[in-house]
Amino acid sequence: MSDEAWASVDQRVLAIVDEGLASGAVPADVDREALKRDLLYELVGLGPLEAMLDAEGVQAIEVDAHDAIYLLADGARTRSESHFSCPGALASAADRLARAVASSATGTARRVAEGTLSDGTTVRIVWPPLCPTGPAMLLRRPRASAQSLQELTTAGRIDDEVGRRLERLVAQGRSVLVVGPLGAGRRTVVNALALSFPDETRTVVLERGERIVLGEQNVVRLDAAVVEPAALIDAARGLQPDRIVLGDLGCDGLAALFDRGVDGLPPWLGFAHGHDVDDALDRLVQAVSFRHAGVSAAHAAGRVAAALDVIAVFGVGGRGPVLDSLFLARREGDSVVARPMSDAE
Repeated sequence: MSDEAWASVDQRVLAIVDEGLASGAVPADVDREALKRDLLYELVGLGPLEAMLDAEGVQAIEVDAHDAIYLLADGARTRSESHFSCPGALASAADRLARAVASSATGTARRVAEGTLSDGTTVRIVWPPLCPTGPAMLLRRPRASAQSLQELTTAGRIDDEVGRRLERLVAQGRSVLVVGPLGAGRRTVVNALALSFPDETRTVVLERGERIVLGEQNVVRLDAAVVEPAALIDAARGLQPDRIVLGDLGCDGLAALFDRGVDGLPPWLGFAHGHDVDDALDRLVQAVSFRHAGVSAAHAAGRVAAALDVIAVFGVGGRGPVLDSLFLARREGDSVVARPMSDAE
């Protein structure tokens, strides 16, 4: 809205509040300014989500229904006392969010919308009939800071020797794929490695939202929620970066990277799901195979083996997940196998 339009709506809402107070329809002890603000946000904004998005420490907002909103902060989930006045108010806020992230499909074609707000908040909306009680929404705030390799090593999340070797390998221009189970801290390690880039490094980050934090470095961000992975990789290549950082693209995004071929691409950092290195390699080969019906397993394995350089893997022990192993990949027949990386490689 323009400033003039906003001022006009603000004045009209205030007049309605004052009329309600004067007539007794609104209790006299109601906070006049707070009521005006809440009405204004529900009519032309995001309702109770406005204050939640501004609240310090809130990492994510989960909207299950108009009267069921949950906040995630410091790893804990709590139900908010605030809510929308009715399902229609929630639906209106969802429509505004969809327009804000440039995803405005309507009618029977509309099922799911996702994108990123200007402040880096990622938005995902699921409408009925896919979500019968919807729309349901998830808003995830961008990270405020990131840990360095040294901090992760000190905290015991990365083995000392592996941390030193990774820092040296990244400085040499090697590409690194971080592998581990969900919750191990794969993105955290990728972020720490990217923080070690020299400030003048031109870096393109591909992810949904802004979870990778790189401070004042020379960074261009591409929203992975807007286009399919192959087009995303092509767009990144066209910007001619010195390094590429892959956020949460998953196996399909990595398969698109391998499918496009890594010749001509700068060194990259990314992460993949896997209970161990063999599990991750199997998933990647399957992802490449699914992109091309009928492609041989040997061809898919060759693509994966040719694309990978250094593979850093989380081990899970008594201390929890620790990044403690480095591998190289090679093709053997119809599969890709990993071997431990020597100090000299």
